[in-house]
Amino acid sequence: MGMTKNEIFIKEKHSRVFDITNSIQLWTKLFSEYEKAEIITQSNNYIKFKLTQYPDEYGKVYSWVSERFLDKENYIIHARRIAPLYPFKYMSIIWEYVPLENGTQMKWIQQFEMDDNCPISDKAMEDNLNNGSKTEMRLIKNFIEKQVGDISE
Repeated sequence: MGMTKNEIFIKEKHSRVFDITNSIQLWTKLFSEYEKAEIITQSNNYIKFKLTQYPDEYGKVYSWVSERFLDKENYIIHARRIAPLYPFKYMSIIWEYVPLENGTQMKWIQQFEMDDNCPISDKAMEDNLNNGSKTEMRLIKNFIEKQVGDISE
């Protein structure tokens, strides 16, 4: 089993960080890796959506469906990849938003296991996810901290 833990401090109140980072329609602006983010179904505390990454260096495009369970009362998200699971056996993510005096500590905990047919080890994927998470968290921090007033698509 692989696991990563990453966190970043964002100078914005936790309710706003929570709302922005759970607005799937903004993910193409928040993240550098997603070309499309499409909501399939959504309710007060649930979002099912499809992510499509930009083509890789070989022109291959990857898409998958994920779901998020939102606990706004406790500012925690439980998410998981649904389909296709490959290259994982499973991928679960917890996002926590901890209110601090001058902002929010946003934490991501990813737990996964690589598919037996995947040539990438859990350790190699941990390294990849840690590097990517740190980059994406910095982009999210910069996006949120530069926002003034309402966010428009």
